[in-house]
Amino acid sequence: MKMEIRYALLPALVILCVFPCVIQAEEFRNTSGRVMSLFSVIKFPNIECQDSDGTKGECYTATECSGRGGSYTTSCANGLGVCCYIVQESWGTVTDVTLNNTYIRNPGYAGGYSTSGTCTHKIKPINSDMCQFRLDFEVMELVKPTSGTATDGVCGTDTLTIKEGIDLTSINYPPILCGLGTGQHMYLNANPGKNVDASIAITLGSGSSTARRWSIRVTQIPCGTLYTAPPNCLQYHTGTTGSVQTWNYDDTNNIHTNSQNYAICIRREKGYCANAYVADSASNSFGVDGSNTKGRGGAQCRNDFVGIPGASASGHGDSVERWCGAVFGVLSAPGLHDGANQIITYRTPFRMYVRFNGNADNSAVPRRGFKINYRQLLCG
Repeated sequence: MKMEIRYALLPALVILCVFPCVIQAEEFRNTSGRVMSLFSVIKFPNIECQDSDGTKGECYTATECSGRGGSYTTSCANGLGVCCYIVQESWGTVTDVTLNNTYIRNPGYAGGYSTSGTCTHKIKPINSDMCQFRLDFEVMELVKPTSGTATDGVCGTDTLTIKEGIDLTSINYPPILCGLGTGQHMYLNANPGKNVDASIAITLGSGSSTARRWSIRVTQIPCGTLYTAPPNCLQYHTGTTGSVQTWNYDDTNNIHTNSQNYAICIRREKGYCANAYVADSASNSFGVDGSNTKGRGGAQCRNDFVGIPGASASGHGDSVERWCGAVFGVLSAPGLHDGANQIITYRTPFRMYVRFNGNADNSAVPRRGFKINYRQLLCG
């Protein structure tokens, strides 16, 4: 009877292996002293992991990773699995991104690449539960926008064109980009139920022999999680402290890319009621049109501006809502201020709005964009 029960359990053990698992053979003695064999099943989830070179992936068995066309150098799940990631090399035909944790990289990465042409990657939802795609630009180095020409911030050689399944690029969403974007991220609407694909198109112009590099991690996010971004947020930051900056901020030519129109969202953490913002302490950390020595606010910021709803010195009372010029902070005089200082908002959800029009001129004044640090304030 005992032997019958053991054999009856075997089908159940096999069924468990629809999840990543390892079957281990063990020996035991039955009541008569005979050595018998019993298979035990050890399961582990497909949790995020990190390879020894810093590449992030998901934990699978080595066999499953190979079946997905993946690579690995590091084990996970106490040695039972491997940290599996997928690499797609750009160039040639249109390529479909169909697996989570896929890296899109230039040919010869981590070296540079300079052959002109366009490569497109289409991002397909892995199932109907996916609401968003997140792009992490772990390395992004294209030819920088124009500078010192009086028509600056234009992507005249290279372009990074990203589209949601329902194309909104006619209203600059997401914006067309170039230059330096290492460390940036972006959320795209997966449009569940509409059978449409997002896309990433990288175009290298023929007018430059500069070596370009990129490594873009593509992850897919289910609906309704704690890390699902709110609607209409191109970026989504979490945590009680952090920083946000414009694309191409690290360009020593001090020019941001033009034609930007998007929202940066910050998750309100439990027990926190307000958010404080201050420009980074580095020189030229705020350069958004306007005066070359002063900061401006409100109606004076019509074309290029950073908008923070409800922000003021205390977070209460009137707010100018918009900031531009060369200094970020509380206005020391109507429509004008000299020194950088902190502003606070209690308006939730926490959002910043970025608006740059189609022209800029940094021939005399830096138009670097901005790097702004934020800090959430406790309730009470």
